[in-house]
Formats: sequence, C-alpha cells, structure tokens
Amino acid sequence: MSLAPPETLHKLRVDAESRDCTFCQIAHHYPSISPTDPNSYTPPSLPAHIPESHLVLSTSEVIAFLDILPLSSCHILVCPRSHYEKLTDLPSSINASIGAWLPIIARAACAVSGYADFNVVQNNGINAAQVVPHVHYHIIPRPDERQREELEKKVPREFKKWWKSPFGSGWRVELDEEEAKEMVGKLRTEVGRLAELEKKREGKSVL
Repeated sequence: MSLAPPETLHKLRVDAESRDCTFCQIAHHYPSISPTDPNSYTPPSLPAHIPESHLVLSTSEVIAFLDILPLSSCHILVCPRSHYEKLTDLPSSINASIGAWLPIIARAACAVSGYADFNVVQNNGINAAQVVPHVHYHIIPRPDERQREELEKKVPREFKKWWKSPFGSGWRVELDEEEAKEMVGKLRTEVGRLAELEKKREGKSVL
C-alpha cells in the first residue's frame, strides 16, 4: 500500500462538488443485490470514467463499500442510496434502514479484520471534515495493542504513527486492489450470514 497524497483527497472533494456526487455514481451503477445471497453478486459493466467499487452491501435504500483510503483493514462506508448531504436531511425511514444495517456491517467488519473494537464516525459539512457531500458512516475496526505491534513490524518506522492515530489524523493509505477483492468477498459472505441470523432472531425480515 502506498501513501495517499493530499492531492488525492482534494480530487475526491473537487469531483464530488463539480460533477455528479461520487457516491451517487456508485449507487447509480451498482444495482441492488440480495444481502443473503452474496454469490449472486456480479460486478456491473462500468463506463470508463467510473472506477470499480468494492461493494459490501447494496439494497434498495442502503449501500456499503470499502473506503478507497482506509484507516484500517475493513474500513467501510455505509450510506443511503439516494442523495442527502447531511444527517439532518435524512427521512426517518431511510435513517431506520441505515440503523438496521450498521450493527450487522460492524460485526462483519470486526469478524473479517479480526479486530474486536471499532469506530463509527459520521461527519456533516466541510468544517466537520466531510469530504464527499453525501451522508455516510465510517466503520473502522481498530487493532488492540498486540495487533498494533504486529502491524508495526510489517511497515516502515514512519508509518507507525498512522496505526495509533485517532480518526481524522495520521496517514491514510490507498486501498490495495488485490487485497480489497479478497476482503470484500469475505465481508459480503459474513454480512449475508449475519442477515440470515437476524431474520431468524426477529422472526421476520427487518432489513
């Protein structure tokens, strides 16, 4: 993985503000799939200017995908399919759908990453560090001290601060495509398994 230069973050913001919303593009080009049948997922045929997204979940109301500049393994973004800029813009029905999926996706992220703890972060507006003006939640699994020590052995000294930094500071790294493909397959499978368990627990589908 390589360092993400400041111009990469700047480009994301410019793209989102000057053209169609980045996340709306993902929502438009990736159709809904059954969360309990991850094997039914087939990557869509994308226009040349649309980069591939690593989709974890895609329902009629909620989409989730890997962050392209992750702070840790299985760093996932969860957002409404429709465009709403801030949390205060969300209709209650969409908010309820996101709320139903957040714990399931968080469990899946922790299971696949192997990290028990995690952040859920949601920013609103440019002054609150929101880069893409489309409501989204960050689910960021966090390694414990022993796991951080193991990670630090694998990276150069200058990266060590990144692993121990709080959300919003330290290094963000570009997502490795091969790692991402393997990771997202495991995440979709785990989300499907957990969704089935939730249906059995509730006696009906609440998702």
